[in-house]
Amino acid sequence: MIFTSEVRAHLTRAAAPQNEYGTFLQQDLSVAVVGKLVGSSLDRLVLDIPSGDLEDGFQRQTFYRRVILNPEEIGAVEVRKLDRLKTGVLFGAIGTGLLILLLNSLEVIDPGGSPPTPPGGEL
Repeated sequence: MIFTSEVRAHLTRAAAPQNEYGTFLQQDLSVAVVGKLVGSSLDRLVLDIPSGDLEDGFQRQTFYRRVILNPEEIGAVEVRKLDRLKTGVLFGAIGTGLLILLLNSLEVIDPGGSPPTPPGGEL
């Protein structure tokens, strides 16, 4: 089971207006609940959906509302997961590029060409 993953649950048309959380949702053709997966079983899906924000100076706190969905209320479910291989390759490439830029700026990789030839022509 995947915990704390972002989940988008598309609701059936019949389920959207009759649920207690219907006031938070737009009543259009594709009603969806987006939140973090808290738990799931064969007979329900439990999500924490953001219901509001409170800003106090530079601090921001998001309030969540727990929603329990039954299988007959769900038309489709999308789960967003982080692909570890792709993320690792991306951060590895970024790190390598930054390391090359740093070494070039310190002139460690290419210190300006070959050393000057001493007078007399021999090294």
